[in-house]
Amino acid sequence: MENPPALPSPEPEPETEVSQAPPRRLLRLRCAVQHYEWGQRGAASLVARLADHNNPDPARPYAELWMGTHPSGPSSLVDDGSLLRDWLARNHDALGPAVAARWGGDLPFLFKVLSVAKALSIQAHPDKKLAEVLHALRPSTYKDENHKPEMAIAITEFRALCGFAGIEVSLLRKEMRKIMCINNVNCVCYLKSGKQIGMELTS
Repeated sequence: MENPPALPSPEPEPETEVSQAPPRRLLRLRCAVQHYEWGQRGAASLVARLADHNNPDPARPYAELWMGTHPSGPSSLVDDGSLLRDWLARNHDALGPAVAARWGGDLPFLFKVLSVAKALSIQAHPDKKLAEVLHALRPSTYKDENHKPEMAIAITEFRALCGFAGIEVSLLRKEMRKIMCINNVNCVCYLKSGKQIGMELTS
């Protein structure tokens, strides 16, 4: 009795190449410097040193280093000189789908380093709705339609003003000072009751 013919060995499956995204790497940026009058001057300025100014002008203020896509001071890539905004527009995964869908190639924030020599001016920024209205009315003055919430991190010792309050709190403090000058328990109880202060105080 003859043995059955041997079955042919299965052909190996062709290898498929798996495309892998190139590994992420740090992108060196060339960032804009703002020379506001209140900035530290020359090599004393951290901004000048971070901006890689090897010979900063000792008489020139180096106030702010901007890292972002703001049109008044956009960052560019050191490698090829292209704008960071253009690179982000081509690499949406760097921002994530939600941010990329809303902002495109723009960053939704502006990262700054400040080097301060003089007290900065007090500024009042509009909220988002008012910013949109003001930008539509006077775009030359109000450069964009965004509000400006800010967060500051001190990397050296500094002094700052804080604790600003609205007019309602200011009026309440004024009335509180009147009450503190009068030894009247009824007034304190009235205040604790939450009623509007406006009665005539008696000693």
